[in-house]
Amino acid sequence: MSAAAERQWVLCPRCGGKTRLQILRETELRAFPLLCPKCRRESIISVKNFIMETQEARR
Repeated sequence: MSAAAERQWVLCPRCGGKTRLQILRETELRAFPLLCPKCRRESIISVKNFIMETQEARR
């Protein structure tokens, strides 16, 4: 398997735009504050095995 297949861009859960964050299959994030450069909104995400879950953003 190539290295490109093992990496994915994290997409904004609100607008679907590409963020500035790439993850590997082994990457695990918990309560990560993700800022979208396109819609300028913050989302709290958790990621494991390329599966992303969103939580309510704190204000």
